[in-house]
Amino acid sequence: MTHPLWLSQVSLRRDQPSQAFVPLLQPRDDSERSDTWHKLLWGLFHEARDDRRDFLWRLEDDVAWVLSHREPRDPHGLFHLRTKPLPLSLAAGDRWGFKLRVNPTASVREEGGLLKKRGKRLGVVSKALRGLPRDAAPEEKDRLVHAALRDWLSRKGEQHGFALLDLQVEQERHTSLSRACAGKGQQIRLDVADLVGVLEVTDPGKLREAIASGLGRARAFGHGLMLFTGRV
Repeated sequence: MTHPLWLSQVSLRRDQPSQAFVPLLQPRDDSERSDTWHKLLWGLFHEARDDRRDFLWRLEDDVAWVLSHREPRDPHGLFHLRTKPLPLSLAAGDRWGFKLRVNPTASVREEGGLLKKRGKRLGVVSKALRGLPRDAAPEEKDRLVHAALRDWLSRKGEQHGFALLDLQVEQERHTSLSRACAGKGQQIRLDVADLVGVLEVTDPGKLREAIASGLGRARAFGHGLMLFTGRV
């Protein structure tokens, strides 16, 4: 039996006395906002018996979209919370519009004696732009960025049950976030892309599993949640 998923719309209450805490809980800096919301959303799943995260989220302006395996609860009345079951009825051949905020990475292989060894992971955009002259035309940079992201998502589709039919890059940027929530006290730099497009379902089971678990890395910090925008 397939376990249900829950899709929630979450925003901070702005009535008294919560209003006084909104500036603290919703900082302007993108890095601090990711860290703060990462911690806040854990509070909706306070009944967890371990530290396993089983939800994805994405922040849009002052609203977080959350996809979870458990129905969220707000015991302290901190949020406006709207939740509904998400059945994800998928069939092979279905075409869906989607939007996706993602941290796409690739492993960079380094020379090590006679053999190549796996090196550190690098954002696919940073990797694509390595060696590009600083005076390169903006059109050339945009072409490389789009090609790198399309190739990455197409490969994900082959693994996870969908074919990518169309892709647009709404925004691509670099951001840094603190790893204080992970207890490591250092910053990490991320390539982040906001993508919209159209996909065709090739394996409904694999695609449902991918949507539930997320795509790409840094999923704990607001990336990897694919939201469908309607049938095409």
